[in-house]
Amino acid sequence: MAYRIYQFDGLTITDITKLHEGGSNDIGSGDALTSFAQLPGRGFFDNYGAGDSPQGIRPITRNCVLWGDTEAELITNLKAIRGKIGRRGRLTVQFDDGSLWRQWARLQKVHTPRPQEAKGNFLPCNLTWVSAAQMWYGIVQSGDTWSVGDDSFYLGDGAVSLGMNDYTYALAPGTDTLTATLPNNGNTFVRNMSITLQTDSLCNSLTLHESNRGQTLIWTNPALTGAFTLTIDTGSKSCHVRMDSEGVAIGTIQIRGASILVSTGAVHGLATGDSAEITGTTLYDGVYHDITVINTSLFSASLPSLFPDDAYELLTIGTVYPLVD
Repeated sequence: MAYRIYQFDGLTITDITKLHEGGSNDIGSGDALTSFAQLPGRGFFDNYGAGDSPQGIRPITRNCVLWGDTEAELITNLKAIRGKIGRRGRLTVQFDDGSLWRQWARLQKVHTPRPQEAKGNFLPCNLTWVSAAQMWYGIVQSGDTWSVGDDSFYLGDGAVSLGMNDYTYALAPGTDTLTATLPNNGNTFVRNMSITLQTDSLCNSLTLHESNRGQTLIWTNPALTGAFTLTIDTGSKSCHVRMDSEGVAIGTIQIRGASILVSTGAVHGLATGDSAEITGTTLYDGVYHDITVINTSLFSASLPSLFPDDAYELLTIGTVYPLVD
């Protein structure tokens, strides 16, 4: 087994599925696109010229058995993988030498037929992802292994990049211009890049020029007041502004049913339908959309994904920030 489908959108696939006899993983290669124009008389013109043509949309599959040590665990695992249907997230592949590849993909199908011989705690399972990504991104790590403790603990969603370059620059207020070079050994364009701007009310616009291909990204919001953090993620194609000066300390935070319930020590200033970012709790950190305000110091939000049973913990730390998504 040279490689296996390892993790998707924070769910470790190898924890809930096993390969049966005849099972397989297939990351696919994607047929390279071709485009030829027939010339008058004879011959053809290759519209892609001397450059590489892009790959087409392709399926990535895992033919396996959905597993649980008990019937109840099998049902939990079935709910977990079905909860990812239609989700676009990081798909990670693990090779025998421990190296990891990742790319963006969407889980298209979870096929779990129940045959006559299926008893107790297993189900045949065919998983299909669809991807239009042109390449797999390798994970940069230091040392020979990624194991932490007894290997039951994983960093982030498994797609975290240890040792990746992180650059910090200081910009003066006003019309300061900075040219930044991101070295990558000349082997690929920098595609999945995260840009974070921490500033105060003196900054209300940002223009990014990508000199290699001439692309320009402009962000403008003159109505912002107070300190804020702007985050642009080119991989997930998302952009949001966190209102740092309006952060409020969390009194208690816990899970109630399918929601997360947050109480604050002061007026949170949020309204139903807003987005918020929670930091400093580790367990519940993240961005929550379309929240429901109960009163001026209490609100709830839907869980972004299934939580394990041992994650239902009441905490009394952290900060909640208003978020403009």
